[in-house]
Amino acid sequence: VAEIVGFIKEGKLIIQDDLNTLKSNAVKTLSIQFKNSIPNDLFKNIENVDIVESKENTIKLNITGSIDSVIKKSSQFEIVDIISHEISLENLFMNYYPLLHSLLHLFHLFQMLLLFWVQ
Repeated sequence: VAEIVGFIKEGKLIIQDDLNTLKSNAVKTLSIQFKNSIPNDLFKNIENVDIVESKENTIKLNITGSIDSVIKKSSQFEIVDIISHEISLENLFMNYYPLLHSLLHLFHLFQMLLLFWVQ
């Protein structure tokens, strides 16, 4: 496994760093299950947090950079489980190429439709 990773966009090196640093600065997905329901706006005003899904006593968040603020807010309530979804190198790569990510997603959908149509 490479120790230093670089991403090239439009012929220019846009970032080069060690893999752990890139991962720590990337978007992380965190699922938190609480014992009881939590306020709907608990994570709304945190700058680096996007709410992906919220139902009953479980919330799924995308966090860019540090998760410290999320942990501090969460600690006000009883937590049953926390799941951190490890970012793959492919998803890390896609953070720097959002258009390519969208095109690949459309391509996969097209493949699924084609397979469904052939059957």
